[in-house]
Amino acid sequence: AESVAVTVAFCTIASFSDKISLMAWWGAATDVSGKHVGSIFGLMNSFGALGGIFIQWFFGWNADKLREAGLEGRAVYDPSFLVAAGALLCGSIGWLAINSNRVIDNQKRQ
Repeated sequence: AESVAVTVAFCTIASFSDKISLMAWWGAATDVSGKHVGSIFGLMNSFGALGGIFIQWFFGWNADKLREAGLEGRAVYDPSFLVAAGALLCGSIGWLAINSNRVIDNQKRQ
């Protein structure tokens, strides 16, 4: 968007959409993990950190490659956002396969 107000509005909506899902995310992890909740939380945070590290590198690498190919301006950065959006879409679809009524251990909850 060319307008600062529109850009801020879209960033606000994106941030809100990202954060609103966290409650369900952690709730499902708590339900599924049973007595292993600490291990699952640690695993989820570790993979989230790896994703955060990788995306930083990817944006820079991809921008450099696109500049070398002769692109400039938004054409350098927009494809990286599309890749990130695709990864978020894949993650969203993956969450549809989670059954939070099924616990990963065989022991009953108390």
